[in-house]
Amino acid sequence: MRVELYATLRAAAKESGFETDPPKDVRALFEELAGRYGDGFLEGLKSEEGELSTGVIVLVNGVNVHALEGLDTVLKAQDTVAIFPPIGGG
Repeated sequence: MRVELYATLRAAAKESGFETDPPKDVRALFEELAGRYGDGFLEGLKSEEGELSTGVIVLVNGVNVHALEGLDTVLKAQDTVAIFPPIGGG
């Protein structure tokens, strides 16, 4: 499975993405990211309730997980997951 990181996530990880064996679902992928880059990496990505924060975009094969099963979206070996953090601007 391919994971692609964008914007501030790319800078924090010091890489644009990586290949990995697919975790069970997007929620488990986020746990893998915390293990790989440290707990602070997920800051701003998940709410206190454990769901995606407002403005976070997670695409699985180009489809927003909000249109799928959210963090419970099952992942497969051939998937590409793109993660975009909330981006401010004006």
